[in-house]
Amino acid sequence: MKKKNLILIFDHPLSFRSYLETGLLNKLSKIFELKICIIGKLDYDIKVFVDQFTEFTVIQLSLIENFILGFYSNCYWWGVADMSLSIQNRTWFQKKNKLNFINANKLAKVYSSFFSNPPIRLSTILLRDKLHKIKAMLDIENDTKILYITSGGTNSIADQLVSYFSKLSLDVYCVVENWDNVSSKAVFAYPPKKTGVWGKQSKEYAKKIHNLNENQVFEIGNPRVEWLQDHVKKIDSPKDIFFGGGSVDFVQESIYLLTTIEIAQLFGARVFYLPHPKCYDLARTYVKTINSNHLICVGDFNSNKPQVISKLPSLSTYLDPFNNAKIFISSFSTLNLEAVVLGISSIAIDLHTHIDLNSNKISDRHDHINDIFKLNIFNIVDNLEDFKKIVIELMSKSQPKVELDDGTLSYLINLNDRYLEKIILFLNG
Repeated sequence: MKKKNLILIFDHPLSFRSYLETGLLNKLSKIFELKICIIGKLDYDIKVFVDQFTEFTVIQLSLIENFILGFYSNCYWWGVADMSLSIQNRTWFQKKNKLNFINANKLAKVYSSFFSNPPIRLSTILLRDKLHKIKAMLDIENDTKILYITSGGTNSIADQLVSYFSKLSLDVYCVVENWDNVSSKAVFAYPPKKTGVWGKQSKEYAKKIHNLNENQVFEIGNPRVEWLQDHVKKIDSPKDIFFGGGSVDFVQESIYLLTTIEIAQLFGARVFYLPHPKCYDLARTYVKTINSNHLICVGDFNSNKPQVISKLPSLSTYLDPFNNAKIFISSFSTLNLEAVVLGISSIAIDLHTHIDLNSNKISDRHDHINDIFKLNIFNIVDNLEDFKKIVIELMSKSQPKVELDDGTLSYLINLNDRYLEKIILFLNG
Protein backbone atom coordinates (compact mmCIF):
# COMPACT_ATOMS: atom_id res chain seq x y z
CA MET A 1 0.00 0.00 0.00
CA LYS A 2 1.39 3.34 -1.05
CA LYS A 3 2.13 5.75 1.80
CA LYS A 4 0.34 9.07 1.96
CA ASN A 5 2.30 12.25 1.37
CA LEU A 6 3.07 14.59 4.25
CA ILE A 7 4.46 18.05 3.56
CA LEU A 8 6.01 19.25 6.82
CA ILE A 9 6.67 23.02 6.96
CA PHE A 10 8.83 24.70 9.62
CA ASP A 11 9.24 28.44 10.18
CA HIS A 12 11.90 28.48 12.91
CA PRO A 13 15.06 26.51 13.83
CA LEU A 14 13.53 25.82 17.27
CA SER A 15 10.61 23.98 15.69
CA PHE A 16 12.83 22.09 13.27
CA ARG A 17 15.18 21.04 16.08
CA SER A 18 12.29 19.56 18.06
CA TYR A 19 11.33 17.24 15.21
CA LEU A 20 14.79 16.44 13.83
CA GLU A 21 16.77 15.75 17.00
CA THR A 22 14.01 13.81 18.76
CA GLY A 23 14.02 11.34 15.85
CA LEU A 24 10.42 12.22 15.02
CA LEU A 25 11.21 13.02 11.38
CA ASN A 26 12.72 9.57 10.92
CA LYS A 27 9.65 7.95 12.48
CA LEU A 28 7.27 9.99 10.33
CA SER A 29 9.25 9.09 7.20
CA LYS A 30 8.40 5.42 7.82
CA ILE A 31 4.69 6.23 7.90
CA PHE A 32 4.43 8.95 5.24
CA GLU A 33 6.19 9.94 2.06
CA LEU A 34 7.78 12.83 3.89
CA LYS A 35 8.57 16.12 2.17
CA ILE A 36 10.10 18.88 4.26
CA CYS A 37 10.04 22.63 3.74
CA ILE A 38 12.00 25.10 5.85
CA ILE A 39 10.97 28.74 5.59
CA GLY A 40 13.93 30.95 6.47
CA LYS A 41 17.45 30.00 7.49
CA LEU A 42 18.34 26.31 7.85
CA ASP A 43 20.48 26.27 10.99
CA TYR A 44 21.94 22.83 10.38
CA ASP A 45 24.66 21.22 8.29
CA ILE A 46 22.93 20.76 4.93
CA LYS A 47 24.92 17.57 4.15
CA VAL A 48 23.66 15.87 7.30
CA PHE A 49 20.14 16.81 6.36
CA VAL A 50 20.51 15.48 2.80
CA ASP A 51 21.78 12.14 4.11
CA GLN A 52 18.64 11.64 6.20
CA PHE A 53 15.88 12.85 3.91
CA THR A 54 15.69 12.88 0.15
CA GLU A 55 13.13 15.57 -0.55
CA PHE A 56 13.18 18.96 1.07
CA THR A 57 12.96 22.61 0.15
CA VAL A 58 14.55 25.61 1.84
CA ILE A 59 12.70 28.84 1.12
CA GLN A 60 14.57 32.02 1.96
CA LEU A 61 12.47 35.16 2.38
CA SER A 62 13.62 38.51 1.07
CA LEU A 63 13.64 41.63 3.24
CA ILE A 64 10.44 42.76 1.50
CA GLU A 65 8.74 39.43 2.13
CA ASN A 66 9.81 39.48 5.78
CA PHE A 67 8.38 42.98 6.04
CA ILE A 68 5.10 41.83 4.48
CA LEU A 69 4.75 39.06 7.06
CA GLY A 70 5.74 41.45 9.85
CA PHE A 71 3.13 43.98 8.74
CA TYR A 72 0.46 41.30 8.39
CA SER A 73 1.20 39.80 11.84
CA ASN A 74 1.08 43.19 13.52
CA CYS A 75 -2.23 44.00 11.80
CA TYR A 76 -3.63 40.83 13.30
CA TRP A 77 -2.18 41.50 16.75
CA TRP A 78 -3.63 45.01 16.86
CA GLY A 79 -7.02 43.42 16.24
CA VAL A 80 -6.79 40.94 19.14
CA ALA A 81 -4.56 42.83 21.60
CA ASP A 82 -7.41 43.60 24.00
CA MET A 83 -7.69 39.83 24.60
CA SER A 84 -4.02 39.19 25.44
CA LEU A 85 -1.53 40.76 27.83
CA SER A 86 1.38 39.31 25.86
CA ILE A 87 0.14 40.69 22.56
CA GLN A 88 -0.44 44.08 24.17
CA ASN A 89 3.30 44.03 24.93
CA ARG A 90 3.90 43.69 21.18
CA THR A 91 1.49 46.45 20.16
CA TRP A 92 0.35 48.91 22.79
CA PHE A 93 3.63 49.02 24.70
CA GLN A 94 6.37 48.79 22.06
CA LYS A 95 9.67 49.95 23.53
CA LYS A 96 11.23 52.92 21.75
CA ASN A 97 14.54 51.17 21.16
CA LYS A 98 12.98 48.06 19.66
CA LEU A 99 13.84 47.95 15.97
CA ASN A 100 12.38 44.60 14.93
CA PHE A 101 9.55 45.44 12.52
CA ILE A 102 8.82 48.65 14.40
CA ASN A 103 7.87 50.39 11.15
CA ALA A 104 5.63 47.47 10.26
CA ASN A 105 4.02 47.79 13.69
CA LYS A 106 3.36 51.51 13.26
CA LEU A 107 1.90 50.98 9.80
CA ALA A 108 -0.21 48.13 11.14
CA LYS A 109 -1.60 50.40 13.85
CA VAL A 110 -2.74 52.87 11.20
CA TYR A 111 -4.14 50.10 8.99
CA SER A 112 -6.04 48.54 11.92
CA SER A 113 -7.74 51.83 12.71
CA PHE A 114 -9.53 51.57 9.34
CA PHE A 115 -9.83 47.81 8.69
CA SER A 116 -10.89 44.99 11.02
CA ASN A 117 -9.19 42.14 9.13
CA PRO A 118 -5.49 41.90 8.19
CA PRO A 119 -4.71 42.10 4.44
CA ILE A 120 -4.77 38.39 3.64
CA ARG A 121 -5.39 38.74 -0.10
CA LEU A 122 -2.59 41.26 -0.62
CA SER A 123 -0.07 39.34 1.50
CA THR A 124 -0.90 36.06 -0.26
CA ILE A 125 -0.40 37.67 -3.66
CA LEU A 126 2.92 39.21 -2.63
CA LEU A 127 4.10 35.84 -1.27
CA ARG A 128 2.73 33.78 -4.15
CA ASP A 129 6.21 32.84 -5.44
CA LYS A 130 7.06 31.12 -2.15
CA LEU A 131 3.62 29.51 -1.91
CA HIS A 132 4.01 28.17 -5.45
CA LYS A 133 7.24 26.46 -4.36
CA ILE A 134 5.36 24.67 -1.60
CA LYS A 135 2.59 23.75 -4.04
CA ALA A 136 5.23 22.16 -6.29
CA MET A 137 5.84 19.61 -3.52
CA LEU A 138 2.30 18.23 -3.90
CA ASP A 139 1.73 14.81 -5.38
CA ILE A 140 -1.48 15.25 -7.38
CA GLU A 141 -1.89 11.48 -7.70
CA ASN A 142 -1.69 10.78 -3.99
CA ASP A 143 -3.41 12.11 -0.89
CA THR A 144 -1.30 14.86 0.68
CA LYS A 145 -1.40 16.27 4.20
CA ILE A 146 0.08 19.71 4.91
CA LEU A 147 1.40 20.19 8.45
CA TYR A 148 2.80 23.55 9.51
CA ILE A 149 4.96 23.63 12.67
CA THR A 150 5.15 27.22 13.84
CA SER A 151 6.75 29.29 16.57
CA GLY A 152 4.51 32.16 15.58
CA GLY A 153 5.78 35.73 15.57
CA THR A 154 6.41 37.85 12.52
CA ASN A 155 7.63 34.78 10.63
CA SER A 156 4.21 33.15 10.80
CA ILE A 157 2.80 32.23 7.41
CA ALA A 158 -0.18 30.28 8.78
CA ASP A 159 -2.91 32.46 7.30
CA GLN A 160 -1.28 32.64 3.89
CA LEU A 161 -0.95 28.85 3.75
CA VAL A 162 -4.60 28.37 4.75
CA SER A 163 -5.80 30.95 2.23
CA TYR A 164 -3.65 29.65 -0.63
CA PHE A 165 -4.33 25.94 -0.21
CA SER A 166 -8.04 26.38 0.49
CA LYS A 167 -8.38 27.40 -3.16
CA LEU A 168 -6.93 24.01 -4.03
CA SER A 169 -9.41 22.33 -1.64
CA LEU A 170 -6.56 21.28 0.65
CA ASP A 171 -6.58 21.64 4.42
CA VAL A 172 -3.65 22.94 6.46
CA TYR A 173 -2.92 21.44 9.87
CA CYS A 174 -0.90 23.48 12.34
CA VAL A 175 1.09 22.74 15.52
CA VAL A 176 2.22 25.56 17.81
CA GLU A 177 5.73 24.81 19.04
CA ASN A 178 6.28 26.52 22.38
CA TRP A 179 4.40 26.85 25.66
CA ASP A 180 3.64 30.58 25.39
CA ASN A 181 3.30 30.94 21.62
CA VAL A 182 -0.50 30.63 21.46
CA SER A 183 -1.02 33.57 23.79
CA SER A 184 1.92 35.70 22.66
CA LYS A 185 2.88 35.05 19.02
CA ALA A 186 0.24 33.07 17.12
CA VAL A 187 -1.45 34.51 14.00
CA PHE A 188 -4.80 32.86 13.25
CA ALA A 189 -7.14 35.21 11.41
CA TYR A 190 -7.88 32.25 9.12
CA PRO A 191 -7.76 29.14 11.30
CA PRO A 192 -6.19 25.90 10.05
CA LYS A 193 -8.23 22.69 9.79
CA LYS A 194 -6.80 21.65 13.17
CA THR A 195 -4.38 23.30 15.59
CA GLY A 196 -2.24 21.30 17.98
CA VAL A 197 -1.19 22.89 21.29
CA TRP A 198 0.59 21.85 24.51
CA GLY A 199 -2.35 21.48 26.89
CA LYS A 200 -5.64 22.80 28.26
CA GLN A 201 -4.21 26.23 29.03
CA SER A 202 -3.10 26.78 25.43
CA LYS A 203 -6.42 25.49 24.14
CA GLU A 204 -8.29 28.04 26.24
CA TYR A 205 -6.12 30.84 24.84
CA ALA A 206 -6.67 29.59 21.29
CA LYS A 207 -10.40 29.91 21.87
CA LYS A 208 -10.35 33.16 23.83
CA ILE A 209 -7.73 35.17 21.90
CA HIS A 210 -7.98 33.70 18.41
CA ASN A 211 -11.63 32.68 18.40
CA LEU A 212 -10.87 29.10 17.39
CA ASN A 213 -13.67 26.60 17.90
CA GLU A 214 -13.46 23.86 20.50
CA ASN A 215 -13.29 21.16 17.82
CA GLN A 216 -10.42 22.91 16.01
CA VAL A 217 -7.89 22.72 18.86
CA PHE A 218 -6.20 19.57 20.16
CA GLU A 219 -3.96 19.06 23.19
CA ILE A 220 -1.02 17.04 21.85
CA GLY A 221 1.94 18.04 24.04
CA ASN A 222 5.42 18.58 22.64
CA PRO A 223 8.08 16.21 21.21
CA ARG A 224 10.99 18.04 22.87
CA VAL A 225 9.51 17.62 26.35
CA GLU A 226 8.82 13.95 25.69
CA TRP A 227 12.41 13.49 24.49
CA LEU A 228 13.75 15.06 27.68
CA GLN A 229 11.58 12.73 29.75
CA ASP A 230 13.04 9.78 27.87
CA HIS A 231 16.68 10.84 28.01
CA VAL A 232 17.27 12.73 31.27
CA LYS A 233 18.66 10.22 33.78
CA LYS A 234 18.98 11.96 37.13
CA ILE A 235 21.97 11.00 39.28
CA ASP A 236 21.10 9.70 42.76
CA SER A 237 22.09 12.77 44.75
CA PRO A 238 22.28 15.83 42.48
CA LYS A 239 23.90 18.90 44.00
CA ASP A 240 24.35 21.34 41.10
CA ILE A 241 22.31 24.22 39.70
CA PHE A 242 21.08 24.67 36.14
CA PHE A 243 20.63 28.37 35.27
CA GLY A 244 18.80 29.01 31.98
CA GLY A 245 18.47 32.44 30.40
CA GLY A 246 15.01 33.89 29.83
CA SER A 247 15.93 36.89 27.58
CA VAL A 248 13.61 39.46 29.19
CA ASP A 249 16.47 41.57 30.53
CA PHE A 250 20.03 40.28 30.45
CA VAL A 251 21.38 42.93 32.85
CA GLN A 252 18.83 42.07 35.55
CA GLU A 253 19.29 38.37 34.98
CA SER A 254 23.10 38.55 35.13
CA ILE A 255 22.90 39.85 38.72
CA TYR A 256 20.93 36.75 39.71
CA LEU A 257 23.42 34.55 37.87
CA LEU A 258 26.33 36.03 39.81
CA THR A 259 24.45 35.55 43.08
CA THR A 260 23.74 31.93 42.12
CA ILE A 261 27.46 31.30 41.56
CA GLU A 262 28.30 32.78 44.96
CA ILE A 263 25.76 30.49 46.66
CA ALA A 264 26.99 27.48 44.68
CA GLN A 265 30.48 28.07 46.02
CA LEU A 266 29.13 27.78 49.58
CA PHE A 267 27.73 24.33 48.78
CA GLY A 268 30.60 23.13 46.60
CA ALA A 269 28.21 23.00 43.67
CA ARG A 270 28.52 23.87 39.99
CA VAL A 271 26.32 26.26 38.04
CA PHE A 272 25.52 25.12 34.50
CA TYR A 273 24.73 28.28 32.54
CA LEU A 274 22.86 28.33 29.24
CA PRO A 275 21.79 31.83 28.09
CA HIS A 276 18.85 32.54 25.85
CA PRO A 277 19.98 32.46 22.17
CA LYS A 278 19.05 36.15 21.80
CA CYS A 279 21.64 36.99 24.45
CA TYR A 280 24.61 34.93 23.25
CA ASP A 281 26.81 37.95 22.49
CA LEU A 282 26.08 39.62 25.83
CA ALA A 283 26.53 36.37 27.73
CA ARG A 284 29.82 35.55 26.04
CA THR A 285 31.21 38.93 27.07
CA TYR A 286 29.78 38.73 30.58
CA VAL A 287 31.12 35.28 31.54
CA LYS A 288 34.65 36.44 30.71
CA THR A 289 34.38 38.80 33.68
CA ILE A 290 33.52 35.96 36.07
CA ASN A 291 36.48 34.18 37.63
CA SER A 292 34.97 31.05 39.13
CA ASN A 293 35.61 27.35 38.78
CA HIS A 294 31.99 26.80 39.76
CA LEU A 295 30.61 28.25 36.49
CA ILE A 296 30.14 25.77 33.64
CA CYS A 297 29.16 27.33 30.30
CA VAL A 298 26.80 25.01 28.45
CA GLY A 299 26.75 24.71 24.66
CA ASP A 300 28.80 26.66 22.14
CA PHE A 301 27.69 30.21 22.97
CA ASN A 302 31.10 30.89 24.52
CA SER A 303 32.89 29.94 21.30
CA ASN A 304 34.61 32.61 19.20
CA LYS A 305 33.29 31.03 16.00
CA PRO A 306 30.32 33.07 14.67
CA GLN A 307 28.99 30.10 12.72
CA VAL A 308 28.74 28.17 15.99
CA ILE A 309 27.27 30.78 18.31
CA SER A 310 24.49 31.62 15.87
CA LYS A 311 22.97 28.15 16.31
CA LEU A 312 20.57 26.79 18.88
CA PRO A 313 22.13 24.28 21.25
CA SER A 314 21.40 20.65 20.44
CA LEU A 315 18.93 18.85 22.69
CA SER A 316 21.77 16.68 24.01
CA THR A 317 23.26 19.89 25.47
CA TYR A 318 20.52 19.88 28.13
CA LEU A 319 21.14 16.36 29.39
CA ASP A 320 24.20 16.85 31.61
CA PRO A 321 22.82 20.00 33.32
CA PHE A 322 19.44 18.36 33.96
CA ASN A 323 21.00 15.05 35.06
CA ASN A 324 23.01 16.87 37.75
CA ALA A 325 20.55 19.62 38.70
CA LYS A 326 19.27 19.85 42.23
CA ILE A 327 17.41 23.01 41.28
CA PHE A 328 16.68 24.92 38.08
CA ILE A 329 16.60 28.72 37.75
CA SER A 330 15.30 30.98 34.98
CA SER A 331 13.18 34.09 34.45
CA PHE A 332 10.00 32.24 33.48
CA SER A 333 11.38 30.47 30.41
CA THR A 334 9.80 27.31 29.01
CA LEU A 335 12.70 25.48 30.65
CA ASN A 336 11.11 26.31 34.02
CA LEU A 337 8.17 24.13 33.07
CA GLU A 338 10.37 21.43 31.52
CA ALA A 339 12.36 21.21 34.76
CA VAL A 340 9.16 20.61 36.75
CA VAL A 341 8.09 17.90 34.29
CA LEU A 342 11.44 16.23 35.06
CA GLY A 343 10.82 16.47 38.80
CA ILE A 344 13.32 19.29 39.46
CA SER A 345 12.49 22.18 41.79
CA SER A 346 12.18 25.26 39.60
CA ILE A 347 12.83 28.86 40.65
CA ALA A 348 11.20 31.49 38.45
CA ILE A 349 12.59 35.03 38.67
CA ASP A 350 9.82 37.58 38.15
CA LEU A 351 11.85 40.32 36.49
CA HIS A 352 10.61 43.78 35.55
CA THR A 353 9.79 44.15 31.85
CA HIS A 354 10.41 47.93 31.51
CA ILE A 355 6.94 48.42 30.06
CA ASP A 356 5.61 51.81 31.10
CA LEU A 357 3.04 50.53 33.61
CA ASN A 358 2.99 50.27 37.38
CA SER A 359 2.43 46.51 37.16
CA ASN A 360 5.17 45.47 34.79
CA LYS A 361 6.72 42.24 36.07
CA ILE A 362 6.76 39.18 33.83
CA SER A 363 3.83 37.70 35.74
CA ASP A 364 1.83 40.89 35.18
CA ARG A 365 2.42 41.09 31.44
CA HIS A 366 2.31 37.52 30.10
CA ASP A 367 -0.94 35.55 30.00
CA HIS A 368 0.48 32.05 30.44
CA ILE A 369 2.40 33.18 33.55
CA ASN A 370 -0.30 35.39 35.01
CA ASP A 371 -2.71 32.46 34.70
CA ILE A 372 -0.60 30.11 36.87
CA PHE A 373 0.96 32.67 39.21
CA LYS A 374 -0.96 31.40 42.23
CA LEU A 375 -0.49 27.72 41.42
CA ASN A 376 2.15 25.77 43.31
CA ILE A 377 4.33 24.93 40.32
CA PHE A 378 7.32 27.30 40.57
CA ASN A 379 9.17 28.96 43.45
CA ILE A 380 8.54 32.55 42.35
CA VAL A 381 10.75 35.43 43.52
CA ASP A 382 10.88 39.06 42.46
CA ASN A 383 13.81 40.43 44.45
CA LEU A 384 17.39 39.42 45.17
CA GLU A 385 16.93 38.98 48.92
CA ASP A 386 14.10 36.45 48.56
CA PHE A 387 16.01 34.79 45.75
CA LYS A 388 19.02 34.17 48.00
CA LYS A 389 16.78 32.71 50.71
CA ILE A 390 14.99 30.25 48.44
CA VAL A 391 18.16 29.10 46.67
CA ILE A 392 19.93 28.48 49.99
CA GLU A 393 16.83 26.78 51.41
CA LEU A 394 16.50 24.39 48.46
CA MET A 395 20.24 23.71 48.28
CA SER A 396 20.21 22.87 52.00
CA LYS A 397 17.61 20.14 51.54
CA SER A 398 18.79 16.62 50.86
CA GLN A 399 16.32 16.26 47.99
CA PRO A 400 13.97 19.17 47.17
CA LYS A 401 10.53 17.88 46.20
CA VAL A 402 8.31 19.18 43.44
CA GLU A 403 4.85 19.43 44.94
CA LEU A 404 2.09 20.13 42.46
CA ASP A 405 -1.65 20.51 42.78
CA ASP A 406 -3.55 17.67 41.14
CA GLY A 407 -4.01 18.31 37.45
CA THR A 408 -1.55 21.23 37.24
CA LEU A 409 0.84 19.60 34.80
CA SER A 410 -1.96 18.16 32.66
CA TYR A 411 -3.42 21.68 32.49
CA LEU A 412 -0.18 22.99 31.02
CA ILE A 413 0.93 20.06 28.85
CA ASN A 414 -0.57 16.77 27.74
CA LEU A 415 1.94 14.09 28.77
CA ASN A 416 -0.36 11.14 28.06
CA ASP A 417 0.53 8.65 25.30
CA ARG A 418 3.42 8.99 22.86
CA TYR A 419 3.73 12.14 20.77
CA LEU A 420 4.02 10.14 17.54
CA GLU A 421 0.67 8.49 18.24
CA LYS A 422 -0.92 11.84 19.01
CA ILE A 423 0.38 13.56 15.87
CA ILE A 424 -0.79 10.69 13.63
CA LEU A 425 -4.23 10.79 15.23
CA PHE A 426 -4.20 14.57 14.87
CA LEU A 427 -3.59 14.24 11.13
CA ASN A 428 -5.89 11.30 10.45
CA GLY A 429 -8.56 11.47 13.13
